[in-house]
Amino acid sequence: MTDRALQRHADALLTATPTQRPTIEDQFVKGALIQAKCAAQMKNQLAENTAAEKERQARKARPKRQLQSGGTIYAYKAREMVKQRDEDGGPQLERALDREVRLNMELEEMAELRENERRAYENERRIYDEWRREFVQNNS
Repeated sequence: MTDRALQRHADALLTATPTQRPTIEDQFVKGALIQAKCAAQMKNQLAENTAAEKERQARKARPKRQLQSGGTIYAYKAREMVKQRDEDGGPQLERALDREVRLNMELEEMAELRENERRAYENERRIYDEWRREFVQNNS
């Protein structure tokens, strides 16, 4: 029974004669019960749909990584591979470690270049100081 029909029965119940009243009351109560059951059922369906949608979104949000190239892979084997990859840190960790090694090597090379430049400067400075000392001695 729709809202409009239930409202019509409620209005009829208010204006009904005593002989019509029992049948209209029965129809009104039946309609109200049907609507209450429908509301409860719709609430349950909405909760189920919301839960299913959340599960779908969670599945979509999972990372989609390639585990193997070529061949067939069983689900239990794929789960083991994912678990092992997560324990190992995965390719991101490997890339980060490789980058750290590269950067450390660059730092060492730069430190070595800087040390060589410092030595060259000190050598040039020593040569200049010796030349100046000789020049001052010769011209005095």
